This record gives sequence, structure tokens and C-alpha cells, in this order.
Amino acid sequence: MGRINSSASLILIASIAFVTYSIICLLFAQFDESTWYAIGFCFFQSALLAYAALTKRKQGSKSLFKVYPSIYIASSCTFIQAVFGLIAAVWIQNPITIIAVGIVLLSISTIGLLATSKTIEHSENIEGSTRQGTTFMRNLLLDLEAIQFRVSNDELNEGIVAVIELARFSDPSSNDLTTDVEAQIADLLHDIENEPTTQKLRQLSMLLSERARVCKEGK
Repeated sequence: MGRINSSASLILIASIAFVTYSIICLLFAQFDESTWYAIGFCFFQSALLAYAALTKRKQGSKSLFKVYPSIYIASSCTFIQAVFGLIAAVWIQNPITIIAVGIVLLSISTIGLLATSKTIEHSENIEGSTRQGTTFMRNLLLDLEAIQFRVSNDELNEGIVAVIELARFSDPSSNDLTTDVEAQIADLLHDIENEPTTQKLRQLSMLLSERARVCKEGK
């Protein structure tokens, strides 16, 4: 809710600021092309700022500026456009200058928006791949801890603790080369859940060591 409100607040402020700016331009500047170009470019900058607020990253900090850095660029360009447009409309009154500066500022806002969107998308894809790649080892540790909780035999408990420590310090990320050994680990773990034995725990340790070797080769 906080993230949604922050976006809505920014859009509302930008809209009010644009309307106020347009009124000021119409009051102090002449009704010519320069004034309308200044208002038009300010409108497009405000629209880009609103778009940046609406398409910001859904996860992360509640602070709008921390969540979507391109809003810095869009808001800065909007402010510069508003100040320059007003000055140009009142004193310079040169449509070509206003158009040139407006196009440059719009280009900067658009490039900043697209670049930030792609960067965030790429970052989220990497995060998703990382989470998916570490699922096997996370589940393995949870299963081993569940087995340890059920085992009352001291010798078996020591063996499980040793396997847990080995798994905890193993490479957490899976890859294409670890598929076969992880399938063997999963089958053996299922057997251990049904009937834990010291021999099976030693076999599991060997498979974890084999997985560590494969992970090292895969890098």
C-alpha cells in the first residue's frame, strides 16, 4: 500500500505542478508559439515522470526514489524543462530553441527510463535464477534437519550432524553438471528418511563430495 500511495502522490503532485505551471506561463508570457511549446514539452516530461512512477519496481524499498532511480532523471528533466520553458516563453521567445532543448530533455528522460527498466529486469532475472539454483541444497538441509530431529540413536545423530555440516559448507548453487549426482542424493535421502543407517550416511557424504567436485569443475 505504501508503494502504491507513493506513486499516486508523485503523479498528483506532478499534475498539480503542471497545471500551475501552465497558468503561470499563460499569465506572464505571450500567447504565441513559444508559450505553447513550453507548455507542451512540460506536459510530455510530466507524462514520462508519471509513467516512471507507475512502472516502478514492485518489490523493494518503500521509498519511491530508491525503488526506481529513473524517477531522479525524469523529475530533474521535468524541473529543468519547466524553468527553461518559462524563461524562454517570457524572455527568449524563440520556438526553435525551446523545441531543441525540449527534445534533448525528453530524450534524456526516455533513455534513463528505458535503461533503468532493463537494468532492473536483468537484476530480477539474475535473482530469480539464483533462488532457483539454490533450491536443491536448501531443501536438502531442511530434510536432513528433519531426520536429525527424529533420530534418537547417538551414533546416527553424529553421522547426520556430519552430513549436515558437509552440506552446509557445500556450493549452494546447482548447475547442469550436478543433475545426475543430485538425483542420486535425492534417492538416497529418501531411503535414509525411511531407514537411516550409518552406511547410508557415509554414502550420502561421498555423494556430497562428488557434487562438490562437479560444482568446482562446472565453474
